Parts: sequence; structure tokens; C-alpha cells
Amino acid sequence: MWSIPFLREENERVLAALEKAGHDLVADGYVANSLIDEIAEVRLDKDQVYEMANKSWDICIDEGMTMPELQQKLANP
Repeated sequence: MWSIPFLREENERVLAALEKAGHDLVADGYVANSLIDEIAEVRLDKDQVYEMANKSWDICIDEGMTMPELQQKLANP
């Protein structure tokens, strides 16, 4: 789904933690606060996110498309 490495890595990290949380909830009846904190923590570089967002909007403006259209184009090259 995410072709940009730093987004893919963060997405995979959060999904793995969510899977563990689901397992723990079913097996133990609760999710540890430390796991909830891990899921909520954002480990992305703010400057990289801003740069990527600005480039995405530039593409949308240049090509006359909406952000959802760009996301669809990127998801299905």
C-alpha cells in the first residue's frame, strides 16, 4: 500500500503493534498501557512529512487532480 519507505516502515510498525494488541485483548482481556503508547507514538520525521505533502500538492495542482485521485494513481501505477 505505501510505496514510500519511511511511511511503509511506520505503517508496518503500527499494524504489528495493533495485531499484538488485538491478540492480547482476546487472550488476556486487556492491552498494556505501554503497547497503547507504542501504537499512539508517531515516529515520522516532521520535515519529511511536510516535504512529501508539499510535493503531493504540487503534483495535484500541476496535473489538475484532487489528492484522492493522486493517492489512487500512486496506489495503482
